[in-house]
Amino acid sequence: MVTIRDATLDEHDYLARLLHDAFLNNWDHHYFANATRTPAPLLPSPTKPTTRLHFYRSIIRGVKLLGGRVRVAVVSSDSSAPEQIVGIALWLPPSKRLSSPLLLYRAGFGRVFLGWGFPGVHRIVMAYEDPIDALAKASCPFDPVHDAWFLQMLAVAPGHGGKGIGGTLVRDGLAEIVQEAKGRRTAYLYTSTDRGRKLYEREGFEVKGEQRILQGVVDGKGFRLKKGWVRKTKDETGGTVWVMAKRTQ
Repeated sequence: MVTIRDATLDEHDYLARLLHDAFLNNWDHHYFANATRTPAPLLPSPTKPTTRLHFYRSIIRGVKLLGGRVRVAVVSSDSSAPEQIVGIALWLPPSKRLSSPLLLYRAGFGRVFLGWGFPGVHRIVMAYEDPIDALAKASCPFDPVHDAWFLQMLAVAPGHGGKGIGGTLVRDGLAEIVQEAKGRRTAYLYTSTDRGRKLYEREGFEVKGEQRILQGVVDGKGFRLKKGWVRKTKDETGGTVWVMAKRTQ
């Protein structure tokens, strides 16, 4: 049985590792890290922290600093067995986004900057987030920043996909919005995989905008195109991001 609850502070390191492993094959996360290959998983055994791991830790901390929700899905084989965390959802309330430099510093993004430098900031903010944020503002019939809750990230632990855990986390978040919305009952998100898009469509989200970005910059896996490679067509490079939204009841 899957139970959803708030994460505790001492679970944040494990949750960052879960995010790392859940997004091992996401093209956009490879691009953020300027990766040339898929990194090794970090679960179940702790390993030396990487910049990519610090990136996920900082996002979790940033969501908490903004008063957002860090919700986890846990399972146990029986009442006497310890819980196992198998999923995480990060929700931000209206008008709260991971954008303030001071907030990012407090959340620990300094370590990310030391690892990825100014080029990393450019990849994440200017080349990725800015065009998708502009797409959301142009395609959504509401103000996506001030009038809607934002699903910053949702992930299911490797080996636990296909069990309905992602959908359970989504429905839990929507139920929380209904209780706390104060009239603002719209939720929206960005997803960069067909699997993610289909999950959210099953939960009632609609595609509001779609855009292919970073064509000619990265291949379909998010790895930067190398000099000397055979020139690919635009349809074979970059990746697609969908903006999706749902009005809760």
